[in-house]
Amino acid sequence: MGVTLYTSRVVLSTLGIDNFGIYNLVGGVVVLFTFLSAAMTTATQRFLCISIGKKDYNNTQYLFSSSIIAHILLIVLLIIIAETLGLWFIKTQLVIPPNREFAAQVVYQLSIIASVINVYRIPFNAAVLAHERMSFYAYSGIVEVFLKLAILWPLTICNIDKLVLYGYLIVGVNLIMLVWYIFFSHYKLPYTRHTLRYYKKNYVIDIFKFAGWSSFSAIANISTRQGLNILINIFYGVGLNATIGIMNQVSSSIYQFIGNFQSAINPPIMKEYATGDYKRVRALVITTSKFSFFLLALLATPIIFNIDSILHIWLEDVPYLTNIFCIFALISLLPNTIGGPIWTVLQASGEIRKYQITISIITILNIPLFYIILYFGFPPQYTIIVQFTTNLIVVFIGAQMGLSKIGMTISHITKKILFPNFGTVIVIWTIIYLIGYLSNQSAPSNLLNIILECCIDLIISLAMIYSIGLNHNERNFLKNCVTKKILKR
Repeated sequence: MGVTLYTSRVVLSTLGIDNFGIYNLVGGVVVLFTFLSAAMTTATQRFLCISIGKKDYNNTQYLFSSSIIAHILLIVLLIIIAETLGLWFIKTQLVIPPNREFAAQVVYQLSIIASVINVYRIPFNAAVLAHERMSFYAYSGIVEVFLKLAILWPLTICNIDKLVLYGYLIVGVNLIMLVWYIFFSHYKLPYTRHTLRYYKKNYVIDIFKFAGWSSFSAIANISTRQGLNILINIFYGVGLNATIGIMNQVSSSIYQFIGNFQSAINPPIMKEYATGDYKRVRALVITTSKFSFFLLALLATPIIFNIDSILHIWLEDVPYLTNIFCIFALISLLPNTIGGPIWTVLQASGEIRKYQITISIITILNIPLFYIILYFGFPPQYTIIVQFTTNLIVVFIGAQMGLSKIGMTISHITKKILFPNFGTVIVIWTIIYLIGYLSNQSAPSNLLNIILECCIDLIISLAMIYSIGLNHNERNFLKNCVTKKILKR
């Protein structure tokens, strides 16, 4: 996370605000057309986890091979859409400075190639997670982020168009990671070899069916994200697109931490559901939701209360309204931590059609609401408040539909997670605000002061979470974990 944020700083400084905004905008159009990739990730991991949970290893071979065929078909679809509808949109609809139009089109083509590579990597990534090879997954994430740091060196010394060069270097990093995943999978997971020999047509169809329903929310989420980006471009130009890009970098880097935590828990939830151990599933859902929420709060709180100082040290030239957008974006992520494990239960059950249609309609409503806010001249950061509200509604709907599968009700989530979690965070933020207000301290101006302030905020957060956020059993669980770690040493 730290390297990613530092990388963003250097990229913004090297490319400049306009070029960074163009890359974020043009690359975002490609992401808009990869709506099925997230759904295919979900579908592939779901079928592999259920098969492994049932210990049907022969069937796992056919499922993986079928997922490879499905992703090749997806790649073909992606290229067709991106080179027709997407290219038309780039050339005719976006507001790009005339002297950067050619560079934008080159970066667009490179973004397509990078997306194709990432799509083909999905089955191998799903296989690694399904087998809970979390050490490899963690090391791979570290390798990838340091590769993205390494490409900054040629970016700073070469005299060619830096925006185009950055596009080529990102393609190179994605290609290296694909080869890395294929090599590990072939070595450790033998069924990932000979992928075109054992596939079954009906499995390919099943994967696409499941992904088809899953893609409803993927389309809605990507459309909402890129819809905001495009509307900001139309109303404010590429300068504020750079702000959106920084906001996305911050929120994605923070939430990736939570996503990795939940990625380790999702396979056990699916496997236990496949065996019918619903008591264990309930425990995993509650624990994962609660700990994910507090992990996000721990990471977000120091950033929220020191955002101006952090941005000025992190970025040499801070785009307009970046501080407000980052704060609102981090707050809007909180409901998602609770909804993640519930969505995993729905995936395991396979009954996702009604849920996907409902939440997709609610999510896509963000776009007309964004337009209304911007059209009538309200501050653009209000769009993130709207997004927080819809995220919260989606969590309640998902809880209502998913918890019944494992013998729980909405009152369980409200009593055990929502009230204690949000109540604890409100107490934490109130204490930190009052300390700052009563001490009359100005924002810290140097790195040492920022680190000190963040440490104080972190200590307060940890103390409040431990004392009022966790129940007796959860506190004992943490004490036992810490004790075992100390005794091992």
